[in-house]
Amino acid sequence: MSKKMKVGVAIPWRPQESRLRGFFLVLNFYANYFPKYQIYVEDSESEVWNVSNARNRAVQRAIDDGCNVVIVSDADLIPKKKMLKRAVLKAYREDVITQPFYRHFRLNEEMTEKYARGICSKKEIRKKASLIERTPGGLLVITPKVFKKLNGWDERFKAWGYEDTALSWAHNCILGRDYFRFDSESYSFHHEDRDMSLIEKNEERLKTVYKPAVLDRKKMKKLVKGNRI
Repeated sequence: MSKKMKVGVAIPWRPQESRLRGFFLVLNFYANYFPKYQIYVEDSESEVWNVSNARNRAVQRAIDDGCNVVIVSDADLIPKKKMLKRAVLKAYREDVITQPFYRHFRLNEEMTEKYARGICSKKEIRKKASLIERTPGGLLVITPKVFKKLNGWDERFKAWGYEDTALSWAHNCILGRDYFRFDSESYSFHHEDRDMSLIEKNEERLKTVYKPAVLDRKKMKKLVKGNRI
């Protein structure tokens, strides 16, 4: 707690036309409300998209640059400003992963356009957007100490899917506690569907490799040692 807090924002990103609007909305959000936060954008090293690898690379850059708190955010998601500040502070003080929301709303194409123009009301979002509660990912706040203990996201999960669940299980087992979620909400913006061609393999890995380790700290620690490939 003696060091001054330096916050980075790690964003996994591979250019895709339908994602540009949301990506620029996210960048504008941080530029407007958190201009002192340094942004770190990284693609994955592999030809096949690997979101875990992209996140790990972005977080590691932030840590190497001296950040002692890192917001790890999808490239299409915006939380509430006040709750993000609280999540950053709690993660910094307690060395635990925090999430500045409990409810997540996915905006359709029309609502995304209206949001960008500043005319999409909260009432409309809560009425029309798809609601997801207690999602394991989207945006997490992490410290270098926790990142090192968990060895980041498991890059053996390919493309998208279940890597966030695996990280949350590892966090709960190794740190002995769940993420701290704030009673708030976040929004993500419309884009074309993700490449989910490897989702079944990822699900199988979660069930056969992670599930047997959720109550075994020694086994989980050994498992996460292989996260970075």
